[in-house]
Amino acid sequence: MKRTLFALALSLFVAAGMLVAQELAGRIQGSVADPTGAVIPGAAVTATHVGTGTVYRATTNAAGRFIIPRVRLGRYDITVETPGFSRAVIAGVQVAVGSTASLKVVLE
Repeated sequence: MKRTLFALALSLFVAAGMLVAQELAGRIQGSVADPTGAVIPGAAVTATHVGTGTVYRATTNAAGRFIIPRVRLGRYDITVETPGFSRAVIAGVQVAVGSTASLKVVLE
């Protein structure tokens, strides 16, 4: 009997941990390049949640890539800019539960 209760309690504990791990979030990732395909490191990436105005920021790495992890669900307006290039704005990027919105941004 004690063994059964222990197994049941352990199962409930593990199940509760799995539920907590299921975040109501997604992520935004992408790459930034110029029109010739050359990557652009150091570009500033801003993701603004359309409904709340919450702002998330990232910077492209040496390979021109960025990741913004654990963003709340909804639509985002993404702005990418760096000196010497025109600013790019991508409106209405949708982020769903557990999904990744992937972007390929070309700066002119």
